[in-house]
Amino acid sequence: MRLKSFIVLICMLAVAAGSGAEESKSEPRVSAGSGHCQTIRPDGTVWGWGMVWSGNLADGTAGGHKFTKNDPVQAKGPDGKGLLTGMVDISCSVATTCGLRKDGTVWCWGKGSFGQMGNGTNRGSALPVQVKSPDSTGVFKDAAAVAAGHTHVCALKKDGTVWVWGLNDRGQLGNGSEIEQSPLPVQVTSPDGTGFLKDITAVAAGVGHCLALKKDGTVFAWGENVVGQVGDGTTMDRFSPVKVKGLKDAVSVGAGWDFSLAVCRDGSMWGWGYNVFGQLGDGTAWDRHQPVRTKSPDGKSFLTDAVKAVGGSLHTLIIKKDGSLWALGGNNFGQLGIGRCNEREILPVQVKGFRGKGFLMNVVDADVGSVHSTAVTGDGTVYCWGDNYRRQAGDPAVPGWSWVMNGEYVDGATVMNKKLYRKGAMKVPGPPWPWPARLPSKRAATIIHELKKVDPESLDKVSAVIAYLDDDEFLVRISAVKALAQIQQKTGDVIKGLLKGLDDKEKAVRSESLKALGTCDPSKEGVVAGVVKALEDKNSSVRKSALKTLGRFGPRSTAVVEPLWNIARKGEDLSGQAFDMLAATGENAVPVLVKALADQENVGIRRSAALSLAKMGSNGAQKALPALAKALSDTDTEVRRHSAWALGKLGSAAKDAVEALRKAAKDENKDVRFNAINALKQIEKK
Repeated sequence: MRLKSFIVLICMLAVAAGSGAEESKSEPRVSAGSGHCQTIRPDGTVWGWGMVWSGNLADGTAGGHKFTKNDPVQAKGPDGKGLLTGMVDISCSVATTCGLRKDGTVWCWGKGSFGQMGNGTNRGSALPVQVKSPDSTGVFKDAAAVAAGHTHVCALKKDGTVWVWGLNDRGQLGNGSEIEQSPLPVQVTSPDGTGFLKDITAVAAGVGHCLALKKDGTVFAWGENVVGQVGDGTTMDRFSPVKVKGLKDAVSVGAGWDFSLAVCRDGSMWGWGYNVFGQLGDGTAWDRHQPVRTKSPDGKSFLTDAVKAVGGSLHTLIIKKDGSLWALGGNNFGQLGIGRCNEREILPVQVKGFRGKGFLMNVVDADVGSVHSTAVTGDGTVYCWGDNYRRQAGDPAVPGWSWVMNGEYVDGATVMNKKLYRKGAMKVPGPPWPWPARLPSKRAATIIHELKKVDPESLDKVSAVIAYLDDDEFLVRISAVKALAQIQQKTGDVIKGLLKGLDDKEKAVRSESLKALGTCDPSKEGVVAGVVKALEDKNSSVRKSALKTLGRFGPRSTAVVEPLWNIARKGEDLSGQAFDMLAATGENAVPVLVKALADQENVGIRRSAALSLAKMGSNGAQKALPALAKALSDTDTEVRRHSAWALGKLGSAAKDAVEALRKAAKDENKDVRFNAINALKQIEKK
């Protein structure tokens, strides 16, 4: 939901609707709905991704809330002709979006059952429609800002007046009337109802309330007030504007679903309304019926240097003067972008940078959806994080999604395939994505789209795909690796491309390349060597994946045994996994494991070798029979226990070790005795 403050645009360049080339660049803008995001690029075009519901992406697709757009799609022009251009601001709600053009006109798309389109109807649209004038004879013009609430839309005109259309069940229209709704703009009245609200410089909209900032720094609010979001000290809905108590010198306003925010001239931030998740930042989790000041990150003083605050359902984002981004409130879905998922943060925490490196800086705009967040930096790069259930956190860089059911993660795709859609199931990103993910640029999105169309049965475009591995944009490079991975015939050129991916600076590209190499024939030149090289990767998860890949190669290649053994015998963090992979390798690994079983200087190596042979069992451990029989007399209890277990798994193949097992059946250790007796039973049984 676009729940943010809007600053009056001082200079508006007149641009005809549907015009092509723009006279100047637009400032990059982002907005977040319940399950989707949209952004205005510097060229004034609008792009969106995530949940498709009632046409909320303006690409002509009506869809339903179960449909998604994984890649950003461009908003089309009115009636589907051309593309939407000349946009300077945008505001998303649950399933409705409204945008402001440079010419001062307002355009809306998506769900319109309560008159949110502002065109005199109660019909939604999957394409942009122009908001009409109050008498419906012309168009609504001279707008300076627009803010979409849940089922209503608030607009500010250049003359400082405020206009609202849509649902009015809680007084959202702000004109003192109790009509159910208005599909055309109506003017918000003054607090006493004798005139109209004027001298307004910014507006914001929540689920059922509106905020308006006056030129003198005071703030007025109206609409739903069940948790004090209007800020007048009561919980009574207000059908006309009332002055927010105790607030002065405000320079911007923002609205969460059921709470309100303001930033003052001195850089302080204030909040009121719903606060159960600490989204107001006063260090408590109590609802506030009038403004309280947001505290500093350590809770010992107050936040300073804020320039803008935006809110969603349960959390808040704050842009500071230095371009840094701070977050507070609910964080079950990683929506705060702080590198972890937890219930809540009641004091501001700084949002981390891309993939958790450093901090996100140079932020010029940000917005908050239901349980996801988005921001754009000065260079036009868009970032998303939090819930990715409807791909609102972007694709292809962001992992898939899952749900939490009965306290356990459940893969979303599996749930849908088995038709286990549970109404009310809590949805979370899976695995959690608690830091900003970067969305592709317009250029990158086009390339990625083409890479996804590469024919897996053809080798015609291999060279072109490999060339993209040198691209500056990470998302292009990882898409190129995925395209190579899909090619069924893994030729030398394909393998060379995947090996090139192993040298990429981004861990995700290296991981994807390694995953693809795991599907190649290990006898092909460079495959095993590439995976072995990955054992030295600076990232532990890449190293672990390399070990698993070598383990899968093991039964088909003797070349993997030596590198696995070199890792295993070091006794470091990956040694245990290396021994497991040796076990999976089968009889090819028996010689090194037998050698390890005889290492009298390192009891840990002997234990691990015996355990690996036990896990190997009948898949190759028969060749280690003499060594296992001898190990039953080892001075170490664990070595004897594992050796007896290994012989038991061999069954009748271990008949030559019967005498050693009978001796072990009288061992002083009960576990050794148990395993030896069990082994003898297995031999007799078979």
